Amino acid sequence: MTKLRQAGEEYVRLRRNLGFKLHEASKGLLDFARFMEQHRASYITQALALAWAQQPLHVQPAHWAQRLSFLRGFAQYRSATDPRTQIPAKGLLPFRPKRAQPYLYSHAEIKSLLSAALKMPYRYERGKLRPRVYHCLFGLLSVPAEKNAALRPTAAEGCAREYAQYLRDARALARATIVNYVSFIRGFLTDSFAAGPVRLARLSASDVVRFVQQQALQLHLKRAKLLTTALRSFLRYARYRGEVALDLAAAVPIVANWSISSIPRAIGASQVRQLLASIDRHTAIGRRDYAIVLLLARLGLRSGEVAFLKLDDLDWNVGQVSVRGKRDQRTALPLPADVGAAIAAYLRDGRPRCTSRRVFLRNAAASGVG
Repeated sequence: MTKLRQAGEEYVRLRRNLGFKLHEASKGLLDFARFMEQHRASYITQALALAWAQQPLHVQPAHWAQRLSFLRGFAQYRSATDPRTQIPAKGLLPFRPKRAQPYLYSHAEIKSLLSAALKMPYRYERGKLRPRVYHCLFGLLSVPAEKNAALRPTAAEGCAREYAQYLRDARALARATIVNYVSFIRGFLTDSFAAGPVRLARLSASDVVRFVQQQALQLHLKRAKLLTTALRSFLRYARYRGEVALDLAAAVPIVANWSISSIPRAIGASQVRQLLASIDRHTAIGRRDYAIVLLLARLGLRSGEVAFLKLDDLDWNVGQVSVRGKRDQRTALPLPADVGAAIAAYLRDGRPRCTSRRVFLRNAAASGVG
C-alpha cells in the first residue's frame, strides 16, 4: 500500500469519525490513489488533480467540479504531512447548474385558471367541494407567483450578484466590504443600463466619469472614495472576464482629498512605461525590480502578494500564478507572457542561490533566508 493510499484511508476514517458519510468521496479518493500509482506520482500536484477530476469525459462539468472539491479537501489534509502537496485552487473547474426557467402566469391567465377551477365537473355528491378546493389552491399559489413576477431580478441585479460571488469566492473579501462594493456597482449598472440587458462592452470612459461626478456630490468624502475603489475593482473584474476591452478602471476619477493632495493614489500607464524603461535590466537587482513592477502593473497584485510569492506558485506548464490573498485564500491568475519572461530572466540570472522558496529575494540574502 502506497503512502498516498494510506493517507486517503486515514482521511476518510477521520472525517467519518467527525460525522461525515463521504460515500462518493471515499470511492473517489480510492480511484485517485490508483490514478496516482499509474502515473508513479508520490505527491499531489494541481496538474494531476485536474487531469483526474476531468474523468470521465462524457459527464457534466458539475461532476468534475465535485470530484475536484473533495480532492481539494484531501490535499489540504495531506499538505500538513507532505509539504510538496499542491492544493488545487478554487475556481479551476467553474460551472453553472442549468435549470429550466419557470413559467410565470400573467394576471389574465390566473383569472382564467381560477374561473375554470370553479367549473370543474364532479360525478358524485361528495365531490361537490372539489371545484372550491382547487379554486382556493390555485388562488393561494398565484399570490407568490404574482409577487415573484414583480420581483424578478433585472439584468443589472444579476450582474451585481455574479460580481458579489467573485468577491466572496475568488477574493475572499469581508462581508461588509462586499455589501458596500455591490451596492455601488448595482447603482452604476442600473444607471448605465436601466432595466435592459447589461452589455459591459458598450461602456465608455465618459459613462464612468459621469456616474462618479453625479454620485460624489451626494456622498461624504470617505463614501465617495469607497465608490471609486469599488468601481475600479468591478471594471478590472469585467476586463479580466473579457467583457471589457478597454482599461476603464484607469478612467475612474480620483476623489479630491486636500489633506493629502500631494500624495498620488496611482500612476498612469505612460508613467508605468517610464518606470519600467528606467530600470537597468543588466543587473540582478534591475531584473528583480523589473519583474516585480510588471507583476504589480499587469496583474494588479498587492505588494504583500508579490512579496510572499513562492516558486511553487508558478505553473509554467499552464501559464498560471497562484496568488495567496486575504484569509489565506488562493486565486489562480493567468501569467502574461511578458511577465513570465521577466520572472524567468530573474530566476535564471539574478536570484541568489539559497534554500528559500520565495521568488523575490534581497540581493545579499543569506542561505535559507527569503
